Amino acid sequence: FKLPQSIICHHSKSNKFSSMKNPLPNEGTLVHTPLKQIISQLAISFLPLTQERHSFIVNHISSHIVWEKDENLLSLALGNLLKNIILLSREQCIQVHSSQNGDCTLIRLNIGDSRFYNNLVIKMVALQQVAEQMGGSIRMSYDERGGTTIAFSVAENRKAA
Repeated sequence: FKLPQSIICHHSKSNKFSSMKNPLPNEGTLVHTPLKQIISQLAISFLPLTQERHSFIVNHISSHIVWEKDENLLSLALGNLLKNIILLSREQCIQVHSSQNGDCTLIRLNIGDSRFYNNLVIKMVALQQVAEQMGGSIRMSYDERGGTTIAFSVAENRKAA
């Protein structure tokens, strides 16, 4: 899989959570959790919905990639993203990949459905806000061979404003 050039790791200018309307109860809890485990838990929680939509999630993430930030906030962001993907598609294989490059963690979701890209653009605004609060960003791209790619990138060393 080749990642489009437009998707790069983004360092946020702010690491404040003040603009969140509904902060999570355990906001700020930092743990060292394998990213594969977080995605697996999300995939299991969405199993009834994916079965109803005749879709499935494939977790390609290495067990060596560890998430060292707020697990609850990541679950919120990726959970909302996965739910939207599942609801907006049918009979799809949703593939989740990840890589780390220095202090940047990149999570990629791939969906082969060409209609999906236009349907999700509207919902990306709220997800982008959550990503920015984590010190990251979300980008989308589409190509005919690879389908829609959604890249969620987060830098480990966020700089305060």
